[in-house]
Amino acid sequence: MDTVQEFALHSLNEELPARIDLFIASASFESRSLQIAKNLDKDRIESICIASNANHSSYNGENRDALIQLFEKAPPQMATLDLDSDDPIKTADAFLTISRDFVHSTAPVIVVDVTAFTRESLAILLAVLRLKLPPDTQVTFLYNPATSYGDPNKLWLSKGLRKVRSILGFPGEIIPSRPNHLIVLPGYELERASSLIASYEPNSLSIGMVPKEANFATDFFKQQTEFVRRLQQSYSCRRIEIFEFSARDPIRTRDSILVAAKAYPSSNKIVIPLNSKPSVIGACLACFKREDLQMGYAQPKRYNTLSYSRPSDRVCKMTIALWSKS
Repeated sequence: MDTVQEFALHSLNEELPARIDLFIASASFESRSLQIAKNLDKDRIESICIASNANHSSYNGENRDALIQLFEKAPPQMATLDLDSDDPIKTADAFLTISRDFVHSTAPVIVVDVTAFTRESLAILLAVLRLKLPPDTQVTFLYNPATSYGDPNKLWLSKGLRKVRSILGFPGEIIPSRPNHLIVLPGYELERASSLIASYEPNSLSIGMVPKEANFATDFFKQQTEFVRRLQQSYSCRRIEIFEFSARDPIRTRDSILVAAKAYPSSNKIVIPLNSKPSVIGACLACFKREDLQMGYAQPKRYNTLSYSRPSDRVCKMTIALWSKS
């Protein structure tokens, strides 16, 4: 049974299994990438994999080394994974190496700290786990939400749009002669979302809104309301639908996307998750249930590595069966 819980970071070990076969985490420039690992009981872990984008080592390297040091004196066997945000195939190959040891295991206990993965690498990881692990495996995902994003005097998280591409493992069923229906889950990076929509030039557009109670940040609702208003003005000649999803609950987000996808049955369906990592998991679950859904990724040119986010003292725990047919 899929479950979603939230609790204080200091209660983390009380909420986790007594034995963890594999713990997966990712380093990034965000200090949030260390929060869960710092509070995790290392003695209950059998194996650990620490991932990072090797092509961004100039600003990921410090936290990658810090993650490794946190587990150096602990019992678990450790492996490091070199991902590549410019080459999704390299990222998938890296994840495939960690799944081989668990293909023939009976219900391995796997815990993933999703906080610092890129949205694309997280989606690829889920696709690999679903492909390679036993069907009865439940995966526990952990997420440390931010208390705030960016410099409050000049809020920006990323700039520019390097490339828009479909995510490896989520090709959907795209027929060139059909119109495109774009389903977007916006986050704080509103410039990124606007550029992405312009690049797709969709015939119909579904924009997700996060109700106040379904968000991690109290100030986000006002910003996204203004963003949606501007989008409606910019795309007044096109069909625009507004729907609600959750930044906190991937199951609710999955169901919201599946409903939104029914709006234009004769169109190509493309979902772009730009919100929290739990909502990215929800987008993956929607694509697992509807194979005609393509998932896309908008790769930015530049991140605000100096003041992207500030960690909180909370944890969102999601225990998910990636193979569920319900």
